[in-house]
Amino acid sequence: MDSAHQLPTTEAAASTTTGQTQRRRPRPGSNGIGVLVIDVNQINQIVLHKILSRCGFTVYITSTCNEGLDYLQQSTFYFPHSKGTVGSRTSAAEEKNQQDAPPQPRLQIDIIVISAHCTDSLACVRTIRGWEGEGEPVRHAPVLVDSGVLSFRAASAARIVACVEELAERLLDPETKGAHSETVV
Repeated sequence: MDSAHQLPTTEAAASTTTGQTQRRRPRPGSNGIGVLVIDVNQINQIVLHKILSRCGFTVYITSTCNEGLDYLQQSTFYFPHSKGTVGSRTSAAEEKNQQDAPPQPRLQIDIIVISAHCTDSLACVRTIRGWEGEGEPVRHAPVLVDSGVLSFRAASAARIVACVEELAERLLDPETKGAHSETVV
């Protein structure tokens, strides 16, 4: 293939016609903050996933609060030794099988966004806070609850993203690392 038909390299693609380099967007997940979005509306899921991914967050999507709680139990938010649901009992054979199985990768979830349109959103938040009261999770997770009072999806998504970015800044700031935050959007 001659040089006229070759694809540009990354250095050439990053430079403009004037020779200045363009600033690239951060890769998804590059800031190390994981966001769990719980929403029954698929359009809201897609919009939030796209916007939060573009901002550099790792986004996990669930449709129900029960799925969201399952995600939390598989995440770094939850104690590594905890298995199954809260209060579940396992037999000796099940424990042996779980010990023999290779460890599953842990999900990084730092912020939880719950839509008020989920019928059990309040129960989900109560369950998470109940786990914290019992000492189950490793740390506190801020929860954003979308009240759904805005009629335009774009405005609602923009507010959610602004709140998530603010919480992410607080999580990354060493002075406010341990501060508890609750926000109602």
